[in-house]
Amino acid sequence: MLRRFLISSWVLVGVACGGETMNDGNPPGGGGTVAAGGSATSGGTGGSAGSAPGGAGGASGAGGGECVQKGDGWPTGTEATCSDLSVLAVDSPVISDAGGDGVVSPGEAFDLQVVLREVAGIGFGWYPGVKFDSSHAGVTLSETDWFYGIFGCQSYDVGAQGKVDASVKPGTVVMLTARAAMLNTECPAAPALQVTLTVK
Repeated sequence: MLRRFLISSWVLVGVACGGETMNDGNPPGGGGTVAAGGSATSGGTGGSAGSAPGGAGGASGAGGGECVQKGDGWPTGTEATCSDLSVLAVDSPVISDAGGDGVVSPGEAFDLQVVLREVAGIGFGWYPGVKFDSSHAGVTLSETDWFYGIFGCQSYDVGAQGKVDASVKPGTVVMLTARAAMLNTECPAAPALQVTLTVK
C-alpha cells in the first residue's frame, strides 16, 4: 500500500481566485466550490481540462489513447530525472473558498484541489506530487500532499491551501499553475495545468 506524506512548506506565490468557472462558460457551483477550467501544458502529456465543471483533462495516455498499465509497479534502481515526469498529468482543478459563497475575495482563505494522474502505464516511484505557482505575489499557497509513488494509470487527489492577501484588488486576474513534480527537485518544464482565476 502506498504511503501518503503530508509536508507543510509555505511558499509565497501569487494567485487570485475567482468565484466563477473560468474558460468554460458555466456558472459557479454551489456550496462554495468552484470548478475551474484551464489547459494542460507539457511536452505532449495531458490535454485540456474538461469543458464541464470539474471535467477531467489529460486523463488519457501520452499518445492520446486510453492508459494501459504496463507492469505491476514502477521503475526502480535509477534516480528519476525531470524528463521522467512526462508520465504524469495534472487536471480537474477545483477551488473551495472559506466563506462558502463560491467567490474568493481579498483577505479570504481557500483550498485548491487537482488530480495528479499517471498516463503512460509504467508508474513513477520518486516521491511525486504537485507544485503550485502563480503570476501574482499576493497569495500564500501551501503544498500539502506528496506520495511515495504512483502506479501506472493511477490517480491521486492533490491539495493546496492558500489565502488571498487583503491588498489584492477585486477584479485582479491571475494565472495559477499546478505542475507535476517530485520532492525536493525543481522541474520547470514538467507537465502542468494553467488556470485563469479572478479575485471578486
